[in-house]
Amino acid sequence: MTKLGKPYERPLSPELAEEILNIPFVLGPMPESSTIGEHVARAVGAVRQANEMLATSGIAKIIAKSLMRDLKKRGEPTLFVAADGTVMLRIAYETPEKPTRKSVPVVRTQNTSKLPKLAELRAEAERLGLDCEPLGRQRRAIFKLITDHKAKLAAGDTPEDKPKTVRRRRKVATDNGTLPPEKEPPLPLPPGDLNMDDLLDQLND
Repeated sequence: MTKLGKPYERPLSPELAEEILNIPFVLGPMPESSTIGEHVARAVGAVRQANEMLATSGIAKIIAKSLMRDLKKRGEPTLFVAADGTVMLRIAYETPEKPTRKSVPVVRTQNTSKLPKLAELRAEAERLGLDCEPLGRQRRAIFKLITDHKAKLAAGDTPEDKPKTVRRRRKVATDNGTLPPEKEPPLPLPPGDLNMDDLLDQLND
C-alpha cells in the first residue's frame, strides 16, 4: 500500500489564469444575500462548483499536463481555484511506503539438497559402525563415508575376507657378516617304544 505524498502546487501565470477564468461556467440563479454568512456560503459553494467543473474539463486537463511536462515533473496534474480566486496547478503523486519489518514477507528457504538430513546420516553411520564425529556437520562428507563403505561391502571387501599377511622374520647377519646357518630339523623318532639309552645310541651313530 502506498500513501500520498505532499502535492506540488503553484499559481498559474496571470495570462493563463485569465484564460481559465474565462471558460464558460453556468451557475444557477443566486438569491439575494441577506447576511454576510449566506453570501460567503454561496461564494464557497460557487468555488467548489467551479473546481468540480475544472476537474471534468478536457481543456483544463490538457493545460495541466502541459504545465507539468514543462516543469519536468510526474504525477496527476489538476487545476483548481483557491479560496481567494487564484488559479493553481496541483501535481499529486504517490510516495512508496517504506516497508516495515512486520510488513516484509518472510521467505523461508527450502532444503533443495538431495542429501539426507544430518540426523539420518549419523544414525546410518552408527548402524554401520562408522565413526563420523571427526566430520562434524559436513553432510556431504558423512554421506560419502557411508556410500564408500557400502560400496566396499557390495564388492565383498570386508575385514573378515581379507587374507592375513604373515610377516617373515628377517635373518640377521652375524658379526663377521655371514648369515647364521639354518638349524637342522630334529631327527624323526623311530616308531615303537624307545627308552633314553636307545635314543642316545641312535644319536651317537
